[in-house]
Amino acid sequence: MEYLWLALALFYAFAHASVSVLDKKILLNHKIDPLALSAIRFGVNVIIAFTLLLVFLTPKLSEINAVICLLSTFYFLAGLAYFYALKTDDVSKLVPYRDAIVTILSFLLAYVLLGESITTTNILGVLAIALGGYIVWTDGKITIPKKSKGIMLIGISAVFLSFYGVTAKVSILDVHPLMLSFFMYLLVASYFTATNLVFNRKTLKDTGKTILSERKTRILIIMASAFAVVGSISLFFALSLENATKVLPIAGTLPLFAAIMGKRLLNEKHGKERIAGTLLILVGIYLLYI
Repeated sequence: MEYLWLALALFYAFAHASVSVLDKKILLNHKIDPLALSAIRFGVNVIIAFTLLLVFLTPKLSEINAVICLLSTFYFLAGLAYFYALKTDDVSKLVPYRDAIVTILSFLLAYVLLGESITTTNILGVLAIALGGYIVWTDGKITIPKKSKGIMLIGISAVFLSFYGVTAKVSILDVHPLMLSFFMYLLVASYFTATNLVFNRKTLKDTGKTILSERKTRILIIMASAFAVVGSISLFFALSLENATKVLPIAGTLPLFAAIMGKRLLNEKHGKERIAGTLLILVGIYLLYI
């Protein structure tokens, strides 16, 4: 049990890195709109989360509460800002800043809002993971971001994601991780579907037709949704076992796994800078665990 929270948090990072790579492959098809894809993907997430819930627990709709609604709203707003950011700028320029902000800010929020204890070693671990992740994403090209709509939106997304992580820690005190996963995806899917029907109806319809006509794309979507759901459940279980000040930064090691899978699945090149960034992330994991 001593290592379980760490294994679960790392699995979350691996699972969501897988989601990132799979979504990237899906969006290589330029007929698929990112915002429309979100509604479809979260709909599939609901089906998978509900299936897992039925296998292991008896669903109780009475367990949904205000904290879960707040958690889902943070996640939806983070996703909405992210997808709109994708429409304004290159994702490779935006993600490094988002992940670095989330790693540091979620740690600080857990300390301030939840009153969890931290040590100097923990702080160094968080900084190592944030810097290492940034280096991995950018191949060591550390630049000051220029003011733009994309950067503003990605910053907003990062803030909402950080609050989502802290709210998940509060939610898990009263609700089983499987139940929490189902409620969260049900609400987020509803939000994204409503948003698309109001502002993106034609594109949603066209994207749906494209997905239905392409078997490979359907398989990729199901795989991405499966990783997303199982990954989130792992994060919720990890938060039920350990402080958010440790779990959330470890969950921020996503760039480590995304870089490995990007090389194997997308033929992305790795230089010395990415190796150095990977080593920094590993040091950060160790500093947070000890």
